[in-house]
Amino acid sequence: MGTRISVFFVLVCISLLAPASFASAQVVTDENFFATLPASELVDIEAAAKAGSVDATYLQSLYLISSGQGGEERAAFMRERAAAAGHPAAQSALCLLQSLADDEPSTRYCFEGAVNGDATSQSWLALGLTLGMFGLEENQNLALSFYRQAAFQGHVSSLARIGDAYATGEGVSQDDALAIYYWERAASMDDPSSLRELGRWHAIGRGVEQDLEKALRYLNRAADLGDGSAQYYAGLIHRLNGHNTNAHVMFSLAVKSLSPGDMRDVAIKARTEEERILTSAQIQRSRSILSTWKQTDRNPQPFIAGVEFTKRLQTALNERGYSVGEVDGLAGSKTRAAYREFVSTLQMGELSFSSPAIYFVAYKLALFGKESGSASVHDAPKTSDPINRGASVIGAGHQSVRSGGSGFIVNQNGYIVTNAHVVEGCTGIRVVHGLGEPVAASVLDVSEFSDLAILKAPLAAPTAISFRAGTPLQLGENVVVFGFPLTGVLSSQGNLTVGNLTALSGMRGDPSTLQISAPVQPGNSGGPVLDSRGQLIGVVVSKLDTLAVAGVIDDIPQNVNFAIRSSVLENLLQSRSVDYERAGSNLPELPVTKLAEIAKTATVTIQCLAP
Repeated sequence: MGTRISVFFVLVCISLLAPASFASAQVVTDENFFATLPASELVDIEAAAKAGSVDATYLQSLYLISSGQGGEERAAFMRERAAAAGHPAAQSALCLLQSLADDEPSTRYCFEGAVNGDATSQSWLALGLTLGMFGLEENQNLALSFYRQAAFQGHVSSLARIGDAYATGEGVSQDDALAIYYWERAASMDDPSSLRELGRWHAIGRGVEQDLEKALRYLNRAADLGDGSAQYYAGLIHRLNGHNTNAHVMFSLAVKSLSPGDMRDVAIKARTEEERILTSAQIQRSRSILSTWKQTDRNPQPFIAGVEFTKRLQTALNERGYSVGEVDGLAGSKTRAAYREFVSTLQMGELSFSSPAIYFVAYKLALFGKESGSASVHDAPKTSDPINRGASVIGAGHQSVRSGGSGFIVNQNGYIVTNAHVVEGCTGIRVVHGLGEPVAASVLDVSEFSDLAILKAPLAAPTAISFRAGTPLQLGENVVVFGFPLTGVLSSQGNLTVGNLTALSGMRGDPSTLQISAPVQPGNSGGPVLDSRGQLIGVVVSKLDTLAVAGVIDDIPQNVNFAIRSSVLENLLQSRSVDYERAGSNLPELPVTKLAEIAKTATVTIQCLAP
């Protein structure tokens, strides 16, 4: 073959040479922002900080850092005050600084920031636990838990790390579809490692159909961002396509970008092989391209201020008539629109949803009140969430059942899972287990992102469902669905339907869901989907709108229903430290009657209460 390389060898190289992704974080301030503030505004901020305003204290620390006038020691003092008063951004900044201290590294503020929902603190802690840094002992399971919490907020490097975990099966059930799903979310925010891995997998056809053109698009973007491994892989594909000058350019860039090691040695060898077959003119052309090449900057990243900060912002905006809808701690489009509307009233020009502008707006809204002794309504976290999370529901004497759904028990401490939309807007929740009386349940957590909710109820002798482990899902598997559909019409003892696993992804190829043929009805939402061994593989979430589709295709589709993958639920449970059972391997298939018994004992009716 001479210096030519086979398709097989290219794909094997792309498959085997894959460095891991790691989280990173940094403190960023914008000097230009403070330069645009009127002097009178800076005076007011200083006066408010002296009066004990937590928001002004943190904002002033940012100003002192950015001014470059020798105020670093005072800035550190102000930041420490804000962190001690509970400001999550101050805690996040101290998390990074104190954890890297040479003498006595401390992760105190990392944990406090993580508890307050700061994604940077969560990701930084996860990094320390992964590598045994910052004085922490290595703990991969706990690290993955913090990565999950940050990923649920859209933290880019945490999304990439969760994708890596699903790709390798590290701490989770190995799942190529979910690895791609998380990498695609991170790649949309210009994460080089995720772009590289997507390119590599499209090149070798892992988890997706092989597509070298698409692979090259991903790899080229990662290469432009300076990822040396992606540059090498892109070079292999250019070589395969016969574009040897481009291949030489990419191999040369990889040699510059990669640290000394085996992969750099391979890139040097590949560059040398190209030089043997290129003409002098082609080599000159390659060197000309290299002399003008510049690394591309990443697109602006979404600002993540942390759940606690965002909830306070949403609450304050709602109170002032700038509607953000539900206070959920996620900075969605409605929150950003309300933010912009409020900003317009300040007559300060455009204040972007980023640091430090957003902290100036927080100061104007007095999100964190005063440091101590203040009766400000902003001193305590507030929420307008009607679900009443974390507390028992009000007695149902003056309430009625507004709607119903299904749920299932995940451990013997009375933890229950259902869909987030089943408990949305309820003023109280009750669950019914078997022939027992309805009991009040508390909503411990809700993930709007995955449409899952975790409840807790004082159940008598609860029997938990076991999650499937080890064996990948196969198209066509037999499945059963159990739940309580059409309350008041069908049996109050529950309803079992059987079917097959008809697709390993949901609508528009969504890898977080499965398609099943087992019939479902209103009220099945949140119920379990079991395989033929009685193991949980999914959570019923929706059915296709047959009438809407019929209007488009002139036919009525039958039994097109969807379930959230159990691995997505595992992700949520582990991130919230909720125990659950995983089934053993090589279990026998069971008759449908036995499956019905397993499902029935672990499934509950969910009653949504309203006045």
